[in-house]
Amino acid sequence: PCMMNKSLLNIIKKGLAEISEEERATIIMHDWWGAITAAAFGRIECVRESTVLYRQHESNNVGAKNVKSIKYIFGQMNNVEQIRGTLKKTFIQAETFMKTYQYTLPNEAKQILENYHEVLISRKINKIKLLCKYRFLKKGTLTAIGQIIHI
Repeated sequence: PCMMNKSLLNIIKKGLAEISEEERATIIMHDWWGAITAAAFGRIECVRESTVLYRQHESNNVGAKNVKSIKYIFGQMNNVEQIRGTLKKTFIQAETFMKTYQYTLPNEAKQILENYHEVLISRKINKIKLLCKYRFLKKGTLTAIGQIIHI
């Protein structure tokens, strides 16, 4: 769960109102969209206390998974195209974000998004260098290794 103030909510609403339905469809991770909006235009803070109970049902597409389990690891090895597709969708979502807020984004945020886009269009070895240089690697050793392999 996340919390946001009214200013952040207004920035998100205004941005979403200015893009097409097709562009909105590229937003595959709404919490990520909110997080990059907060990071670009303000800040992100962590609330250490639990404010809600976490609930997940069996049909969740995204959520808590035991990424260290052998079953999960071997299952992911058979999903190479899905993994690559999901990674590509993150680049498309970042492009949509850049387009949505191109005239109001602070320069530092623009630079980060441009660096992220550079990963998409680079050769494999440069992709890995960029992921490391700009700390775009996913959290967790196994997840980061999978990202490097499939990028």
